[in-house]
Amino acid sequence: MASDEDVRIAQRLLTWSKEHASRIWWGKGSKYGSFVPVWEPPSGEFCPINVWTGYRQPQVEISFQHMKVTPFNTAEGRAALLERLNGIDGVTLPDDSVSRRPSIPFEALSDPPTLHAFLEAVNWGVAEVTASAPRSD
Repeated sequence: MASDEDVRIAQRLLTWSKEHASRIWWGKGSKYGSFVPVWEPPSGEFCPINVWTGYRQPQVEISFQHMKVTPFNTAEGRAALLERLNGIDGVTLPDDSVSRRPSIPFEALSDPPTLHAFLEAVNWGVAEVTASAPRSD
């Protein structure tokens, strides 16, 4: 059962996603709830995070393994995002995360400034993808 704090974090992540993403993709699991904020720049879909509310423990999965758009289509590009994430208090993801889907438990994001820093790191990633997209002028 989710704690009140887990519910607060999930609601904050969902509200932020609705305000910033192009759309939300809802998981179809009958046992574990999830949603994925999706951005749709001209270069292709960008889905940097998956939010899981019931899988083992509530967590945010970073979708490094599935990042196919510039500048995150290379390990070096994903490493820049990893560095930003690891700069957040309480977040320590290993270097090999850039080829996997590591998770950050909601517990690590429970402090509002930490959650804000996490969202800023994701915003930075979205801005990088948008800036790298070819222009159609």
